Amino acid sequence: MFKKAFIVVAIILTLWLATSYKGVDPNQTLVIGAPFEYTSQDLSKDGYIFSRFQVTETLVEIQPDGSIQPKLATHWQTSDDRLTWRFTLRPDVLFHDGTVMTAEAVVFSLQQALEKPGIIHQVPLNKLYPEGDVEVVLELEQPYRPLLSRTVPLFNRNRFSIVF
Repeated sequence: MFKKAFIVVAIILTLWLATSYKGVDPNQTLVIGAPFEYTSQDLSKDGYIFSRFQVTETLVEIQPDGSIQPKLATHWQTSDDRLTWRFTLRPDVLFHDGTVMTAEAVVFSLQQALEKPGIIHQVPLNKLYPEGDVEVVLELEQPYRPLLSRTVPLFNRNRFSIVF
C-alpha cells in the first residue's frame, strides 16, 4: 500500500514538474555576492551588512577623520542642557518602495529598535517623538555625548530601508 502511494505521488510530482516548471530567468535574477553572510532582514542582526551593500543610509555619517557630517538629517541641534536633541530630516527622501521618509517613520524605526537588543540601549532615552514631518526629537534622561556615533536600525513599516 505504501509503495503504491509513493509511486502515485512520484508520478504526480514528475508530471507537475514536467508541465509547470519554469526555469529561473538569469536576466530577471539578482545575485548578491559578498565575503560575509547575512541570516535575516532584521537590521538589529544584520544592519551593518546592509549598510555595506549600500541598501541603507544614515542620518549622520562619521568621516575617517572622526568628524560627523549630515546625511539623511540636514542638521541637528542640542539644547543647552544637552538633554534634548532635534534632527531635521532631508526632504524628499524615499524608501525603496516609494514611501516618503517622515519623522513618524524615523520614530517608528527607533521604537522598533528599542524592542530588540542593540546599541540603542546605551542611550539614556527618556522620550522620542516626531515634530511635524521633518523633525525628530529625542529627550534624554542625562546628557549623552556619543549619541551621534551610535548606529541604530531604522526601517520602513513595510520593510527596512534606512539606518540612523
